[in-house]
Amino acid sequence: MKVLTHKRDAEKYIQSVKNWNIKEPEKKEVVKFLREYYSGHITNKRGHNPEALIEKVALGLRFILVHLKSYTQKDIKEFYDNLSLGKIKSFNKKTKKYNGSPYSQRSVVEIVSVLKRYLTFRFNKPELLKPLNVVISIKEKDVDSLSLEEINKMYRTCSTNK
Repeated sequence: MKVLTHKRDAEKYIQSVKNWNIKEPEKKEVVKFLREYYSGHITNKRGHNPEALIEKVALGLRFILVHLKSYTQKDIKEFYDNLSLGKIKSFNKKTKKYNGSPYSQRSVVEIVSVLKRYLTFRFNKPELLKPLNVVISIKEKDVDSLSLEEINKMYRTCSTNK
């Protein structure tokens, strides 16, 4: 049996769209998108913890809609360039503004993924996605591990090497 340690309410995040600083028609589209995303119709799957996923998507969309001027290919490209170059800063909880540190590459990938899905859902115009079709590689850190020689040395120095 799995014990949930975080209480998440997807409906709470969907309803929070009413408080976003975006135009009313856009709010309706965002609510529609989040409901479809939550139900699994956009990704064709519904994970084991859809509330956590909808939380990420809602937060990502809120960020995108605050920074994106309009839905033109030029503005989407400008948004992407600013995001990937670190000109768009993360949310600072102390000042309640987007003036924190630049986003990590992993966060940029997630934000771009959410934006692609939303634009596809909202407009279904592949030309809008062209500026976002850039592969961002994320280098994983090498895990520190012992070499075979170090393991053998430890084995030989062990008091009970049976």
